Amino acid sequence: MIIPSLLSAIACDKSSAGAVSSAFGPFVELVNSWNLPYWLVHWGHPANMLCSLPWVAMDPILVSIYVFADNVAEKAYAKDLHPKLLGGMFFFFALGENDGITSLLTSDKPIFESPHAVTAITRLALLTIQTISLFSFQ
Repeated sequence: MIIPSLLSAIACDKSSAGAVSSAFGPFVELVNSWNLPYWLVHWGHPANMLCSLPWVAMDPILVSIYVFADNVAEKAYAKDLHPKLLGGMFFFFALGENDGITSLLTSDKPIFESPHAVTAITRLALLTIQTISLFSFQ
């Protein structure tokens, strides 16, 4: 837990917020030019994250069904399925975090100053560590 906490502290630095804001700047200007209604900008990110919640629940449920099965073929299927589900989780969470940053910047709110931003960065750091560790197992 120390490594993700350190990563969160480094990422939540004020200079990092300025760098991220400038990196997202052209896309935020494009989104602002669309004149989207406020409710869509405000509730779009939570709706997208709600769609990603099944990924969180599906991975342990599906893998545990096959891991605890008596059939050797089903256990092999779980070993093959787990990295794919984890990759899908990482992809959708990374998209959600980009969407959250864009939502905050289009609403002229500061980024990296909420507990939600810290947990999002920590979650992505943990998923990265878990994804990398999958390749070290035989």
